[in-house]
Amino acid sequence: MLLGSGPDAALLVSRRIAFAGPLSEEQLVQEAMHGNVQLASATAQVRAAEVIERIARSLRWPRLDLSANYGVNDQRNGVGLVLGTYTQGLNAGLTLSVPLYDGGRVGTQAEQARLRAENAAIAEQQARVQVERDVRNAFTAWSSQREVLRIQGDAVSTARLNFDRTRELFQAGQITGLQFRQAQLDLANAERQAVVAGFDAKVAELGLLRASGGLLVALGPVGVR
Repeated sequence: MLLGSGPDAALLVSRRIAFAGPLSEEQLVQEAMHGNVQLASATAQVRAAEVIERIARSLRWPRLDLSANYGVNDQRNGVGLVLGTYTQGLNAGLTLSVPLYDGGRVGTQAEQARLRAENAAIAEQQARVQVERDVRNAFTAWSSQREVLRIQGDAVSTARLNFDRTRELFQAGQITGLQFRQAQLDLANAERQAVVAGFDAKVAELGLLRASGGLLVALGPVGVR
C-alpha cells in the first residue's frame, strides 16, 4: 500500500544489498554545507535581513528627489476670438529633505532591523552546527552498523565451520542428533542476523546520505520519479 501497489502485486525481495563506496566524513560535511535546504534557507534569511538593515539605516541620510515632465497641449476652438492654442514645455524640480526630527522613528526601525539581522545570523550559525552534528552522528551510526555487519559475517563463517565439523562428527557417530540440530540452528540464526545487519547498515547508509544531501543523487532516477 505504501508503495502504491495492489495487495495482489507480486514482489521479490532480494538478500543481496548494494552498498555505496567508501564515504569520507569530512567530504560529506562539506557537501551538506553546500546542499542542505534548511541551511540554504537560513542563509537567504540572513541576506534579506542585511538588505532590510541597510534600507533602515539609509533613512537617516538626506534624500534628494528629482522630478521632471514634458507636456504638450493643443486646443482648437470652432468659435470665439481665440481659435486655437498650442503650448509645450519642460518642467523640472529638485526636492531635498533632511530627517532632522522624526520622533525616533528612524532610529527604532534601524535598531529593529539590526536585531533581526543578528537573529538571522545566529539562526544560520545554529543551522550550520545542526547540519554538521546530524551528518557526524549519521556517519557514526553508519560506521557502527558496518562494523556490526563485519562481525556478523565473521559469526556466519564461524557457525558454518562449526556446522561442518559437527556434521562430520555426527556422521561418525560421535555426537547425538540433538547436538547436530543445535549446530544447524546456530548457523541459521547467524545467517539471519547477518541479513538483518545488512539491511540495518543500508538504512544507516541512506540516513547518512539524506543528512548530507546526497540521497537523491545516490538513488538516481528512481528517487526523483
